[in-house]
Amino acid sequence: MVVRKGTAARCARGVPLKGKVFLLALAVAMAAVAPAQADGVQDLERCRQAYEADAPDVAKGLCSRALKDESLPPATRAVGHLLRAWSTRGYLAALPDFEAAVRLAPDFSIAHRELGVAYYRLNRHDDALRALTAATKLEPRDTSSWYWRARVLVLLGRTTEALRDAERVVQLSPKWSEGWFLKGELQANLGRLDLAFDDLGRSLKLQPTHAYALARRSLLLAEVGDFKAAWTDADAAVRHSPQDASLLLDRGRIALLQGKDAAAIADMTDALSRLEDRRLKLYGALWMMIAVLRSGTELHHQPNVRAFIDDGNKTEWPAPLAWVYLAALSRAKADWKETVGDPAKYLGSAQQAATEPNQSRTEDRKCESGFFLGMYYVLTGDAVRGEDLLRQAASRRVNSWSYIGAKAELARLGQRQAGGKVR
Repeated sequence: MVVRKGTAARCARGVPLKGKVFLLALAVAMAAVAPAQADGVQDLERCRQAYEADAPDVAKGLCSRALKDESLPPATRAVGHLLRAWSTRGYLAALPDFEAAVRLAPDFSIAHRELGVAYYRLNRHDDALRALTAATKLEPRDTSSWYWRARVLVLLGRTTEALRDAERVVQLSPKWSEGWFLKGELQANLGRLDLAFDDLGRSLKLQPTHAYALARRSLLLAEVGDFKAAWTDADAAVRHSPQDASLLLDRGRIALLQGKDAAAIADMTDALSRLEDRRLKLYGALWMMIAVLRSGTELHHQPNVRAFIDDGNKTEWPAPLAWVYLAALSRAKADWKETVGDPAKYLGSAQQAATEPNQSRTEDRKCESGFFLGMYYVLTGDAVRGEDLLRQAASRRVNSWSYIGAKAELARLGQRQAGGKVR
């Protein structure tokens, strides 16, 4: 099913996408038809009942049968297309129905909103913005349209505008935890940490089990150096959403920042075995390899890490960085080194890739390379070169673990130097 009741995004909960507005529209559509069109409308009503009963295949079939009746009024047919779209698996397959609903009922705000969400899910962000803007103009009181428009604006790099939409969201639905979470995220992205803490706190007061608000607050706590509190929030996030491996990875990263390498490796191993996103898995493998090098457990953990790094494209970011680390781990055993190669084999391509343009608005290669290459040099004995790269990463305040990791490692190095210790 494309849109389950209340779950269009992994954490967009609480504001129904259809609800009473949709039921009212269906009632109006049914009342407007002539007696000769009663069969088609009855099929639509049965389709709605099947959808609400969580029987999407049945619902889709009933809607398809109803839509064969071309004598139905445009508004009624638009409702049929929306119902069929909501009963279809996959946004790409549902898109023609959402588009048809907008053509048939251009004044129906829900149709524009649902089309915008579909475009958002398909990474057609400019189209999504147009559709969601139309929805907000047609129904300015619809919290969901403002919420999704803010999400799209973030992906377009227009964070300040997105924050204005988030402020509208909390004005319209002040008791909706997700709205405060969104607003807190955006405040954090803009570097307004005090305001971000306030908004995330309000989100969690309304919904203490909001795993992603807890995870976002843990990131902020790590940024300000309170790793104990950060771990507490990250641990709570994992407990409330144990199926999301990315939250487990975050808890492992905080354990690493605390200096708890064994705990970090345990969490990351579990997370990496369950993550499906290749890029996130590569970033997770990089963090795990830092923990392995720091703890001197290459012989024990290299085979596990090796299983998470495929032999495919070694040039796609951040793969070059991962191969630098994998080669460093492989020096612990002669046959591993012979198979994987020396780190120098990969350093050049990693440094070159770091100078290339970012591939998305959420990527910052200068920050990421500064952290991961800086950590590599620190862990392999070239602390001076490593610190220079870590400062490069720490000078770029971005919403990323690389920035936070660089800050934490620089603080650790400063403490060691002040104590006269050598790594």
